[in-house]
Amino acid sequence: MNQKEFQRIFEHYFQDVVSFLYTYTSDRETLNDWVQEVFIKIWGKKDKLDIHHPGFKGYILTTARNHALEQLKRQKKYETWLEENIARQKKESPFQSSGSESSNFMEQYRIAVKKLPERAREAYLLSREDGLKYKEIASVMDISVKTVEAHMSKALELLRDELDEFSRTG
Repeated sequence: MNQKEFQRIFEHYFQDVVSFLYTYTSDRETLNDWVQEVFIKIWGKKDKLDIHHPGFKGYILTTARNHALEQLKRQKKYETWLEENIARQKKESPFQSSGSESSNFMEQYRIAVKKLPERAREAYLLSREDGLKYKEIASVMDISVKTVEAHMSKALELLRDELDEFSRTG
C-alpha cells in the first residue's frame, strides 16, 4: 500500500473507526488519539495487508477494538497502582522524614490533584475520596455518566503524566 492508497483508506474508514471507538470512550482527546494510533498501526503493516480483501474493514475494526481494550487495560492497571500506592502511603507513619520517597510521592500526588481541571478534580475526588460510583457522581454533579467517565479519564491521564516518575520506580 502506498501513501495515496493509505490516504483513501483513511478517508474511507475514518468515520467507521471513530464511531466504533466511541463505544469505548466518549472523551474527545482520547478518541482522537486512539483513532490516530489505529491508523498508525495500519500504516505500520502496510506491506502485509491486502486492502482489497473483503474482510479489510473487519480487520481495521478489530485492530481498533484491540487497541481500545489494550488502552483501557493499561489505564485500569494504572488506576490500581495509584490506589494501592496512595493506600500504602496513608498507612505509613506520619513521622517519616520529609525526604523519603513515600512523603515525596504524597506531596507530588497532592500537587497533581490540585492541578486537575476543577470538574475533573471534583469527579476524581468524589470517586476516590468519597467512594461514589459514576452514576452517583453524575447525580451529585448534575452531569451524565458519560461526562463523569470523560472527567475521570482526563483526571487519570493527567495524574499518570504528573506521577510518571513514581510508577517507573515503584
